[in-house]
This record gives sequence, structure tokens and C-alpha cells, in this order.
Amino acid sequence: MLERLFEGPATPSQLATDTGIAITHVSRSLSDLREQEMVELLVSEEQRKGRVYGITERGERVWRRLNAEGLV
Repeated sequence: MLERLFEGPATPSQLATDTGIAITHVSRSLSDLREQEMVELLVSEEQRKGRVYGITERGERVWRRLNAEGLV
């Protein structure tokens, strides 16, 4: 998820399509990453359809470190 969101904001369905991961797993991953403050919801919390997520500064730092250390 971080790798894809590093490229730019996306909806869960876009993430599922781009990564080949089932939408249920994408949703669970986004929830976990939000709890860790690595991704954020870019639209209103009340919006149920068309939710757009983006990577946070913390998420970018983590992604860059994982990438630099060859862990991804």
C-alpha cells in the first residue's frame, strides 16, 4: 500500500486493482496504516463512497527507509 500511495492518492478500489490485492485486504491494510499514522483519509470521514487515501510524511519516511534497506 505504501509503495502505491507513494506514487499518489488513490481509492481502495484503485489500490486493489493496481496491487492485485483483494479489496477486503486493502481495506484492512488501510485501517492498520491509518492507526499507525502512515496514511490519511483525504476526504470527509462521512463520505462512504469514493474515499481517497494519501501517504503521510511518516509513511513516506517509512517507505523510503524500507526501500533504501532493500526490504521491499
